[in-house]
Amino acid sequence: MKFYAYVLHNVGPKMFWSFDKDNLHHAHTFQVEADSVDAAANLVWILTNVGSHDELRLHHPHLAGYAAQVTDYRTRENRSLSVGDAIVFLERERLAGIVSVATVGFDEVKNFDMSALTNVNNDGVVSDARRAHGEFGRKPEWSPNA
Repeated sequence: MKFYAYVLHNVGPKMFWSFDKDNLHHAHTFQVEADSVDAAANLVWILTNVGSHDELRLHHPHLAGYAAQVTDYRTRENRSLSVGDAIVFLERERLAGIVSVATVGFDEVKNFDMSALTNVNNDGVVSDARRAHGEFGRKPEWSPNA
């Protein structure tokens, strides 16, 4: 099956710890092929956690066809997929599934507001998620050491 995989980063006080549907920001939309949503989620995990297209080709040569998408993902300053982030899968216009990254594997997400995907694209020098991350890091009431 061919999926559009919308990668959404959790940027807020719970990032890297748990899923928070109110703080999701679009990082990138991948186009992937997989037999199921679970297989697609594992594929997207690999694509978002390699550092470059060269690393993808070295460690996952069978996925070399995704190298350009990995480059686009990293060029827009996106971090690796982490606990609390989400992936929305569409098969054409049909919702195929939504998962959040868990400590181990993925959890199914229900009651997701699909308006979060309105006006998302892979354009711009940095992604919406990277922009949100920069803004969150400048908030005086939050500190990574708090």
